[in-house]
Amino acid sequence: MADEEEDVEVLDEEEEDEPDEETKFEQCRFMFRIHTSGESFNIAAQETWNVTRLKKEIEEIKQITFEQQQLVHDATVLSYDDSLVTLRKREGEAVELLLVNTEETPESSQVVDWIRYARKDWQKLCLEEFRSGTNLVKVPAWIWSDRRIIIAAMKSHPFILELADAKVKADREVVLSGVRIHRSVLKYCAGEIAADPKCLLAAIKIDALALEHAAATLRGDPKIVLEAITTKFQAFRFASDSLKRDKDFILAALQSKVDVGIVGYAHSSLLKDKDFVIAAVELDWKVLKIGNPALQPMLSQRDVLLAAVQQDGSALQYAAQELRSDAGVVVAAAAKDSTAIKQASPALLKNSNFMLALAERAPGAFQYLPEDLILSKVLTQEHFNRLPKLVPASTGKDHYDPKLRN
Repeated sequence: MADEEEDVEVLDEEEEDEPDEETKFEQCRFMFRIHTSGESFNIAAQETWNVTRLKKEIEEIKQITFEQQQLVHDATVLSYDDSLVTLRKREGEAVELLLVNTEETPESSQVVDWIRYARKDWQKLCLEEFRSGTNLVKVPAWIWSDRRIIIAAMKSHPFILELADAKVKADREVVLSGVRIHRSVLKYCAGEIAADPKCLLAAIKIDALALEHAAATLRGDPKIVLEAITTKFQAFRFASDSLKRDKDFILAALQSKVDVGIVGYAHSSLLKDKDFVIAAVELDWKVLKIGNPALQPMLSQRDVLLAAVQQDGSALQYAAQELRSDAGVVVAAAAKDSTAIKQASPALLKNSNFMLALAERAPGAFQYLPEDLILSKVLTQEHFNRLPKLVPASTGKDHYDPKLRN
């Protein structure tokens, strides 16, 4: 019994900690991000909830009474019995709602109307006044400091953030809401937001190419750049010049399975460095497929191609013509992929010594030789004697006509 009790205690100690609220929100399949006049907060909901249930949750969390709440989604005020699940566009993506407390300020009664204008006809916000039916509506200055109105406007025209008050431009949640529409919003946010690593990492999770509009110091931050290029390798285009010259950073990224396309954005000096190119090719031969003109001279380097074909014989197709006549390179390629022999130069295939080496190291390549070559005097009985008896499993027949071996 004592042993059993000790086992129970050990199990208790090994129980996992309860996840924090942020983790719960990220793991939830049905999420809401609520924007008020002064903050944004998250609610993990159930799929069976309606608007009434969500409002009760908000009342409990924020002490805003049920009656005071107006929840706006895409310029529409939600009704009590509206189902929440119909608001979700994609599973795992948070639904953004704007919350108006009708008794918060004297202007609160007008906020919903301005949210509608911002969402459906944002150009009117940029006027001093405009006509709505027979009424002349003056545009109040306070709308540019209301984060909910700016969030609504960015859904139609993300660049309107440029006209917002400084406090709104420095609001992390407002900026990230805009980034969900278009990454260029980062151009118009406050400098401290553009230089905030946490904000940029959050923006990169939304769109990796947001790196383009980050502060210069962050575009040279290895951790941030790695996060971006892991999601979308094209983001390396916007990395700092120092990182594009950093051999160790690029090779480490390739080792962590970042797409080889990043090499195409490396500094041209690196693409002329044979040691770097060989190291990159050894990690992934598909580096040779990159269309950067600065890399073309490397396709004539024997060491580079050997490193590639020793991984995958099909890499021979990217070799310069002179290397397709190199017996060592072609045999190495055919040994990894028999079909690579099709890329060999016709002159090399007429070399009897090369064919002897091919018979020993890559006999399977013989089935892909041109028929006229097999019938020619280039191949002698000695070549066929060196070939093992090759029997395709699918046919049960020799690869070659026995008459050709006599």
